[in-house]
Order: sequence, then structure tokens, then C-alpha cells
Amino acid sequence: MLHTRHLGLAVVISISIVQVAAKKESSETIPDYRNLTYKIEISKKSFVLFEPVVVSLVVENPTQSMIQVHDRDDPLRQAIEGLGVQYQDEKPAAFEPHFRGGVQVISADAPETVYQPGAVLSEDVNLFFNVGAGILTFPKPGHYTLRGQLYVGGKYPNPIFLEAEALSIQVDEPAGADRQVIRSIGGEEALVTLFRWGPSEFCRDQIAADCLEKLESLLKAFPGSAYAPFLDYEIAKGTAWREKRENRYYFACDRYLLFLKTWPDHPLVPTAIEEVVPMLMFAGKHPLELEWIDRFEKQFPEKRLQLERIRQKVKNVMSGTDRGAP
Repeated sequence: MLHTRHLGLAVVISISIVQVAAKKESSETIPDYRNLTYKIEISKKSFVLFEPVVVSLVVENPTQSMIQVHDRDDPLRQAIEGLGVQYQDEKPAAFEPHFRGGVQVISADAPETVYQPGAVLSEDVNLFFNVGAGILTFPKPGHYTLRGQLYVGGKYPNPIFLEAEALSIQVDEPAGADRQVIRSIGGEEALVTLFRWGPSEFCRDQIAADCLEKLESLLKAFPGSAYAPFLDYEIAKGTAWREKRENRYYFACDRYLLFLKTWPDHPLVPTAIEEVVPMLMFAGKHPLELEWIDRFEKQFPEKRLQLERIRQKVKNVMSGTDRGAP
């Protein structure tokens, strides 16, 4: 699966075209989506092959006035629900996208219909695997460029797009501790299986306890590997999956909290908090879940979509709608 030939590729982040309508409810409301800005943010610029790449899609209202949108046509929601990753050989001159990828769908409900002055909304997306194309998003070492267009209004032949500033990243061949992890885990395909499908699929033909202990040993042996935080995260997920019902959430909570303590600045932190909050409730650790919700809101004020999902999960547990896994 590993390719040794270095090839420059460009990744286009393309947004599904859905017409966006606006309601003018006051003289302060600006029904013009060109006043919004769209950008793609990333925590670093250098990665190792097979290392998941987490990006943030960000929509901001930099004006001093409100911008009105409908829930179902919220621009950020369109960015999340219609994220298509395409590939193209890098060109020295004009960038001409060549669509070869598919669409990954991540559902999310917009919490409000108005972008207040200075409002920022952000959502994280893991670009590890391109489902539509059936291959890794970054399948070989080399230089990549991430570009983004967000459709926000207007009809053919004059659509309105927000253009994200291009981001460049480098994907390098695994070496040292990273190569040791690949060898110890069973090869490149095994590592991809773990990061794409999680521990339940990775450990399917093994005794669960032995499988997770193997991952724990890898993490302890190579804590400096680029794969280490992702191994740690998958171990936390696997702990919730393997334990018997009466112990599942108790031990899973401890493992997730250890991940959050070990990697406090990692891009997976928001996702880990979202996953651990209902587990804390099932484990009877109230009011710890409220402390983590408060911490999430203060640390990630721009991730209001995700905060709404967390609060909804709390409501589902409290109402009995979510009774946990069997």
C-alpha cells in the first residue's frame, strides 16, 4: 500500500451547491452572504503518511451587522454536509480542479439563524479517508494543497462563492518510531483499518483484551510517534467497546480522561469531550459531565454546533432516550 514515488497533489474541498436564502427582519440585517468569510484551519503543516489530518471549517461574520440565514441553508452546515475531497496533480500555473472524489456526509444542526456581528462558527472534519474515491485522502508522500470554495447564494450563471485561502501541507514517509509502530501493529493495512474503522474492526479476529493490551504496549513503547495520540484515542474507544456493561462506562471514562490529560491541545480533544460526556453520566460521575461541558464552551466558543450536539446527548440520557450500548 505504501508508495515510494513522491508526487505533488492538490486537494480541493468542494461544497455541495444548495441555494441559500435570507430573511430581512430588520434594517440591521444584511442579506448578503458575501460579507461572510470562509477558511480552512489546520494545527500543523507537516504530517506522516497514514497520520489522520483534522481540519477546521470556519465561517465568520466580520461585520458590525447581523447576517440572517435559514437553519437548513446555513453556510457552515452546507460546508459540513457536503464536504467532497478531490485530487489533482499539482500545476505550476492556474489551479483547475479535476473532480475524482466523492462526498462524506456529517450531519449537524445549526443552532441559530443569525450570524451576530463578529460571530464565528467552526466544525472539525477528519480527512483521513475519502469515502467516495475509496482511497486515503493523502495516499502517498509529497506536497499537498488544500483549497476550499463555499457556495453561499446566487443563481446560475452567477453563483456566489466564498473562497478559502489555500493551505499547503507536507506528507512524509514514515521513519523511526512511526515505522516501528507500523511494523509492530501488523503493517500499513492494519494501521489504516484501526484509524478508519476503529478498534472493533481492528480487533475483530483477536481476543479484545489482548488486542487492546497490544495497542497499549505500542503507545508506551513509542510515545513520540505521530500516530501516538490517535492510538491513545482508539484505545479509549476500544475500552468502551470491550468491557462488560456494568464496567464499560466506568473504565471508558477513565481512559478518555487520560487521553484529554495527555493530549490537551490535540485536534481530537473536542471529539473526545463530546464522546465522554454521556459516558460520565452512564458511569454515575455526575456532576463531572457538567464541568466538561463548561470547559468545552470556554475552550471552544466557536464550536457551537458541536456544543449543541453535546447538550442534546445529555438531554437524551436524562430522558431515557439514550440508555447506552447493550
